[in-house]
Amino acid sequence: MRRLFFVVGLLLPLVGCITPGLQIKNQAVEAAQSLVTPAITKDCSDKIAREFPNVKVAGPYVLSPGAAARVNDRYFTWVKENLVALAAPTTNTGLFGQEHKGLVACSYLIEDGRLVFYKVHDTGTFLPITIMVR
Repeated sequence: MRRLFFVVGLLLPLVGCITPGLQIKNQAVEAAQSLVTPAITKDCSDKIAREFPNVKVAGPYVLSPGAAARVNDRYFTWVKENLVALAAPTTNTGLFGQEHKGLVACSYLIEDGRLVFYKVHDTGTFLPITIMVR
């Protein structure tokens, strides 16, 4: 029990660090809103279909500040102010017939007033990070 309080005590000061990153992502989404065209959405959809053929997109693509923040946390050591993620909800069937829901996304960098493709991200990118303490 003492370990739990120790870990929580170490993590609480970091909670304040998350908010500025998400605020930056909200600003990036606002800037990129007009740059998302049907052609960009189709290109993202095609890349996801090629890379993850067993995943079925179950909803519309939207610019997601939360997904962009998660991609930023996973692949960069600093907050990239010009990173946005075009994300969509997914469903796929597991080995025993169970339905899995998740999220896939394409990340883009805003450069010179246009979106430049960065990477395709699968559901694993958006799973919560688990910390095991022994």
